[in-house]
Amino acid sequence: MGTSAAFIAVCVTALVDGGPGLLATLVAVSALFQFRAVQGAVTADGVGNLLSGLAATVPNTTYSSSVSITAITGVAARTVGVYIGVAFIVLAFLPKFMALILAIPGPVVGAYTIVLMATLFVLGMRVVSVDHQG
Repeated sequence: MGTSAAFIAVCVTALVDGGPGLLATLVAVSALFQFRAVQGAVTADGVGNLLSGLAATVPNTTYSSSVSITAITGVAARTVGVYIGVAFIVLAFLPKFMALILAIPGPVVGAYTIVLMATLFVLGMRVVSVDHQG
């Protein structure tokens, strides 16, 4: 029973963590706040957490850097995410590609991270300053 309670606590934490990310993504692509979008995201998060629980792994979570990338590129389509995910899975088995990624200098990675975090900060201020009640 203790394991179930811990898993539920982690799932609730992941849901609270993912909700603001969804709102920021809607703001990043200049979409209107839609209850169906939020409902779909919460449902998908719940199903993902259920599947991870059945597989005896930790629940999934979202990362705020994806919101920044969505704002920079303007692309928020699911199909693009699926294609990129499949490409990453394939590239993970190619050691030459991994060596290329590891060869990126630390300052370049740092500059990339600064741009992502600055974009995330601007989006966060936009979420806070805009009234989404309609």
